Amino acid sequence: MNENGKLITEKDIPVGKEPIDVIVDGHEATIEIYECTWSDRLRINFKNPHPRWENEFQTKYFQFEKDGELSWGQDGEVMKIVAC
Repeated sequence: MNENGKLITEKDIPVGKEPIDVIVDGHEATIEIYECTWSDRLRINFKNPHPRWENEFQTKYFQFEKDGELSWGQDGEVMKIVAC
């Protein structure tokens, strides 16, 4: 696990393809963007259960305001994401 890896941006995340390996707030996971009827959605699958999200996190409300920082939802929450 390499927490000093490349800071992930939205451009790094595949849309409608195989997810990529990442570290989310210190937890190994995969990340992808998939196309849904009305909007794209972001999905994170954790390799081991996450204390808050367990196995999976999904949202359609996401953006990367800074490299490596996923802003999500409507309450200003942020996840740190780096490449493995």
